[in-house]
Amino acid sequence: MKRLTTIFILILCTHIGLTQTVFIYTDKGEKIYFSTRRDLALIEFNNVSEEIVNQTFNKNVRVGERSYIVEIDTQSTTINTLQQNANIHSATYVLKYATGALQAPTDRVFIKCSNGNTIEQVIATTALTERVQSIKIIDSINRIYSVSFDVSIENGLILANRLYETSMCEFAEPCFVRLIQPCTNPYYQYQWGLNGQNSGLSAVDIKAPAAWNRTQGSSNIRVAVLDDGVDLTHPDLQGNLVSGYDAVPGIIAGSGGDCAHNDSHGTACAGIIAAVDNNVGVIGVAPNCKIIPIRIMYNSTFISWLFGLATSDDEWIVDGIHRAWHIAQADVISLSWRMPSPSSTVTVAIANATIYGRAGKGTVVVASSGNFNADVSYPASLPNVMAVGAIAPCGTRKRSSNNSTELGYNVLPDPLGVSCDGELSWGSSYGSALDVVAPGVFIPTTDIQGNKGKNPASGAAGNYITNFNGTSAACPHVAGVAALMLSINPDLTQVQVRQIIEMSAQKVGGYSYATTSGHPNGTWHEEMGYGLVDADMATKMAALTVTGTSGIICDTCATFTLSNLNNFPAGTTVSWTSSSGLSLTIISDTVVSVCNTYPVSLHKKWIKPTITVNGLGYQAPAKTFFLGKAPDTSQIHSVYDGTVVSVGSVFTDKITYFGDTISMDNNDHNLINGEWQLHASNSVQFPGDESDDPDPTDEISWQRKQVRIDHFVNNHAYIKVRIQNGCGLSNWVEIVYNKPSGGGSTSTIPCGDKDSDCEPEEADEEDEDTGGGDCGDEDCPD
Repeated sequence: MKRLTTIFILILCTHIGLTQTVFIYTDKGEKIYFSTRRDLALIEFNNVSEEIVNQTFNKNVRVGERSYIVEIDTQSTTINTLQQNANIHSATYVLKYATGALQAPTDRVFIKCSNGNTIEQVIATTALTERVQSIKIIDSINRIYSVSFDVSIENGLILANRLYETSMCEFAEPCFVRLIQPCTNPYYQYQWGLNGQNSGLSAVDIKAPAAWNRTQGSSNIRVAVLDDGVDLTHPDLQGNLVSGYDAVPGIIAGSGGDCAHNDSHGTACAGIIAAVDNNVGVIGVAPNCKIIPIRIMYNSTFISWLFGLATSDDEWIVDGIHRAWHIAQADVISLSWRMPSPSSTVTVAIANATIYGRAGKGTVVVASSGNFNADVSYPASLPNVMAVGAIAPCGTRKRSSNNSTELGYNVLPDPLGVSCDGELSWGSSYGSALDVVAPGVFIPTTDIQGNKGKNPASGAAGNYITNFNGTSAACPHVAGVAALMLSINPDLTQVQVRQIIEMSAQKVGGYSYATTSGHPNGTWHEEMGYGLVDADMATKMAALTVTGTSGIICDTCATFTLSNLNNFPAGTTVSWTSSSGLSLTIISDTVVSVCNTYPVSLHKKWIKPTITVNGLGYQAPAKTFFLGKAPDTSQIHSVYDGTVVSVGSVFTDKITYFGDTISMDNNDHNLINGEWQLHASNSVQFPGDESDDPDPTDEISWQRKQVRIDHFVNNHAYIKVRIQNGCGLSNWVEIVYNKPSGGGSTSTIPCGDKDSDCEPEEADEEDEDTGGGDCGDEDCPD
């Protein structure tokens, strides 16, 4: 530990300038390597004005309160020379990932402790406890912290690596400033992605008008657009916008998810998803659904020299994702951007959304595959995210030029050359992580109003663009289809939404789709995934529901029907399965009968018939219900906690049914109520009763959890209990507590109905004066 502490102290005393091989650890212990861009630096200034920053560095991008990414002259400037500038607190080179994407470490470190270690214990290993500026928990589910250290920003990365090497963290990674590439490209005249027309020529489309015959969406379904903000007063969006959020902090923060400057990317994405059907401008894929605008990045007036990249921060992204699913209750999250390199913290944030969102059904997360004619980018590459590529109007994957001089930033040439759209500079990323494709070339959508948008035209014409391109445009098409599906069937899980979209996709483009390992939802191709998203078929499949009585059924049998199968082509077949304990009878393809085979009431068991549509290979959502009868008194028993029973004893009693303990305030669908009743002999009391001699017919609250023995009657103390489920009440059952002869054991004896005759037990001599003897008219032990 002493040697480790020394290493940490040396970090504070050395300006490393990132001259050595630069890497970070993943949560699996693998190393991700970076090279350095010596012409770009992340600089944290002292308290100086923006005017001084602009005078010192003509080309800069503000990324924090006092932090900027700047262009530097490699011939005359290094990190060491920057450190000598009195206006600069610290500096580090910008890093370049293998894909060419740019990012820079900060003085903040994301830490997830391991092996029961606390964040304080982990920090103590650094000998930097006094240098901690803040500790913030950014993921309460997985206990992930953001810790800010008072060290130079160039040392944040090295500090994170040293923390991981202590083996006290599941992961420790620097919070990066990210230069995110949304990727859009211009010029188009006619919409084709929804209605199949491109400049008057037939084109493939997602069959949205056919889906609209079923639904145009529900106002209860919300899609979060995590981007550079949305124009909150746009006439084609305003009616569908709900309260938003700005994760960008401090002086560069906005309000309510609004866009700033000329940041039009998020506005364009929102229009594709849910532009209002108002006979003005454009119409979204799901025009009746709602948009949650969440701003997690921004552009700068100086951004053009950085290839059109937007600026973000890992903590902003994590904050935005958490806000989307946990606070704003998003049903779908749309991510039309890529991150330069993977982040364990962001990966966990997305996993939280897909696991815990929508009350455990999972929020659907959709992301663009990337515009680099290469492998699918992160986070679209995650297995729980739907990766969306882009197609050209002729139905093939959008390909880039094969001439490197015609390509955009980081784009690889395509051996086949540009696709039919003629856009040379970019190509849709593809590969093993690709799920589906959607229209991504020349897409008309909403633009920021006025001269801040991409379209400088005056008046209403300037509120729209016809040239929104890239997988950034493809992604919101799929987010909109997911919203339509959930509008029809909000009970679908996020896994089921993905399954339906993949299984229903159109096999376009002339590719050889084939059964492929790792892709279980139909035939697949690396350039197209499962194919072009089909809003018509996806909403048909989402509408498949099983109708019949919900909840508890108090009969021997019940009948259920598969609805909306008439939407499917002839030849579609259906098979049915059910959970154990049922006798299943197939009446027809769409009608089944299930009967209870248990001889007694089912205990806390849900029966789930599962429907498989063989022709489509889709397992429709199960219908859940309870089939049973009123509780059987023979299964009601007392649970005694072991306290010695004697006069005046107060102890906690519970009841079991079919061997499982029932809380006295139980309120599930099987055992939904219970009540106690004092025996006429008044041998026990419930502590807190106002009367010492309550009416023996009074029902005592089920929440009463303590019993007090007042006296014994024939060596017994008596109390009654009955329980109820959705099918009715049980009979009263008498619980008998025996007076011990030196121990604390008790027995429980169900006595049956009140009218039954029981023989009293002989009295114990020492209890002859307690007034006991006969059971009287009440139930007595068998």
